[in-house]
Amino acid sequence: MRALAEALEESEVVQEVGTIRSVGTSAGDELRIETARGTYRAKRAVSCLVAPREGDRALCATTQKGEAFVLAILEREEDGVAITVEGDLELRAPTGRVRVAASEGIDVGTTGELNLTSRELRVNAREGSLFVETLAFVGGVANVDLERVKSAIGFLDQTLERLSQRMKRSYRFVEEVDITRAKQVDVRAEENVHVRGKNAMVTAEVLVKMDGQQIHLG
Repeated sequence: MRALAEALEESEVVQEVGTIRSVGTSAGDELRIETARGTYRAKRAVSCLVAPREGDRALCATTQKGEAFVLAILEREEDGVAITVEGDLELRAPTGRVRVAASEGIDVGTTGELNLTSRELRVNAREGSLFVETLAFVGGVANVDLERVKSAIGFLDQTLERLSQRMKRSYRFVEEVDITRAKQVDVRAEENVHVRGKNAMVTAEVLVKMDGQQIHLG
């Protein structure tokens, strides 16, 4: 019975409400909390995800061995909280969804790598901006439906097996040189074809043929 009483006494835990007086610079540093029974150097409990601040009212647990833990942050004069942990943080919902919502904005930042993996990805926004120094896109099929596109590109290199375009109007303005090199070039128009320039040259190794109901030279 005496051994049991000593064991119970050693395992006795006292909970108090106190005020955080100082906070370390990192998540693992000790806190200093002041209660009615005195001031303790305490550690933040693993279950206390909210990072303490100076002046917070907190729930503290002390043991007979002299250990002290901050269990929860009860009150704070300022708005806003920060959830901080040591090591990795993982959120799981094995049978449900995870939603993150905010009225003024959501920021996701990392100095390392950001990975998104899903069966389906949807992005809905009124306005969007993408700034990427190097971009690699690999996909099977891309369907793009846009009302207007404006792009300013310094250098563009494309390697395609096939390119098909259908449009109502097409305008190209080249300030310097426009070069087309192909095995065969076929230009057709239902009405008129105009080729104008200060100088025009047509050179063929074998044959130059002109066919029409009327041909005017000069």
